[in-house]
Amino acid sequence: MKKAVSLIFAALLLAALLATLLLPDANFSALENRVLAQRPAFSLKSVLSGSWMDDTEDWLSDQFPGRDFFVRAKATAEYLLGKRGIGGAYIGRDGQYFDAAYLKIDRAQWEKNLAYLEKFSQSHDAAFLPVYSAHTLYPERLPAYVTADDECALLGELPENLRVIDPYDVLMRDRDEYLYFCTDHHWTQQGAVRAYLAYCEAMGFTPVISDETIRGERPFYGSLYSKAPIFGAQSDEIELLHVDRAVSVVYDMEESTRTDSLYTLSALAEKDQYTVFLGGNHARVDISTDAGTGRTLVVLKDSYAHALVPLLANHYDAIVMLDLRYYNLPVSGVLTEYPDADLLLTYNLAWLSQDKNLYKLNH
Repeated sequence: MKKAVSLIFAALLLAALLATLLLPDANFSALENRVLAQRPAFSLKSVLSGSWMDDTEDWLSDQFPGRDFFVRAKATAEYLLGKRGIGGAYIGRDGQYFDAAYLKIDRAQWEKNLAYLEKFSQSHDAAFLPVYSAHTLYPERLPAYVTADDECALLGELPENLRVIDPYDVLMRDRDEYLYFCTDHHWTQQGAVRAYLAYCEAMGFTPVISDETIRGERPFYGSLYSKAPIFGAQSDEIELLHVDRAVSVVYDMEESTRTDSLYTLSALAEKDQYTVFLGGNHARVDISTDAGTGRTLVVLKDSYAHALVPLLANHYDAIVMLDLRYYNLPVSGVLTEYPDADLLLTYNLAWLSQDKNLYKLNH
C-alpha cells in the first residue's frame, strides 16, 4: 500500500513538472496581483554564477500547475491555525483586512516629508485633505495583539501654512456605513463622499450627490486579499455614484487615451476593480467638464483620491491630477500653467509618512 501511494505521489509530481515544462508560461497572477517569473534563459555564465538555478526555482514555483489553489490553501491553513498576519496583511474582526505597512509611521521619512511640505506651503496657498486608514476608523477590528500608530497625531505636525480640511468627524459620524472595503486598503466611494462633504463645507460649495448609482456585478477581492487569499473571505462590492457632467478625460497627456467618462467601467470585469475610478494609477490626468464655474483645481495625490475626484467634477471646469510616484516633470510647470487654480494635496496619512517622492513638490 505504501509503495502504491509513493508511486502515485511521484506520478503526480512528474505530471506537474511536465505540465510546467510543456505549457506556456502565465505572465500575471490576478489572484496575487503580481507578475510571475518566466522561464530563465540558459547560459554558461548564469549557471556558473548560480543565478540560473535561483531563477529556475522561482520559475517552477510561479508556474506550478494549480498554483492559485495551493496559494489559497496555504493561506487558509495558516488562518485556521490561528495566524492573523499573512503575506503583509492582517485579517481582523468582521472579515476586515488591514495593510501591515500602514500600521506604522516611518518617523525618519515623515520628518523629511514635513520639510518638503513646509517649503512647498511657504510658496503656495494649498489645502490638505487627510485620508485615514481603516484601522483609524475601526481599531476594534484589529486582531487582539496588533497595535497601530496614531495617524491623527500627524495632523498636529503639519506646516501652519497648509490649510487642513479634516473629514475625520464626518467619517466617524457615519462609521457604521460601508466606508472602507474589507479586502482592499482603499475607502469606498461612500467613504470618499464624506471627504467630499468636508471639502465642500470648507470651500463654500453646495454638495452634489446623485441618487443614481452603478454597481459592479462581480464580487470584488482587493489588494489585501491578494496578500492573504483565504477560502471563504467576505467579498466587497463596487458602487459608483453617477456624475451628471459632460467630461473629457486624458491620461498621461496622450490624446489617444481621451475618454468621456470618469469611470473605466471595463475594470468591473477585472480582478482589480478599484481601477474603475479614473483608470487606476497614472502620472497625470487632465479632466475637462461643463460645470461652468470658471474654476480650476490641481490635485497632488495618492490613489485614494481616485474615488473622490469624480465628485469634484461638479465644481470645476478643469481638474489636473498629479501622482508624484509616477510624475517626473516639474510640478512648478503645472502650477505656472494654472496660476489661479485651487491647489489640493490629499494623501493617506500612513502612506504620507513613507512616500519617498514628496521632494518633487519643490521641483
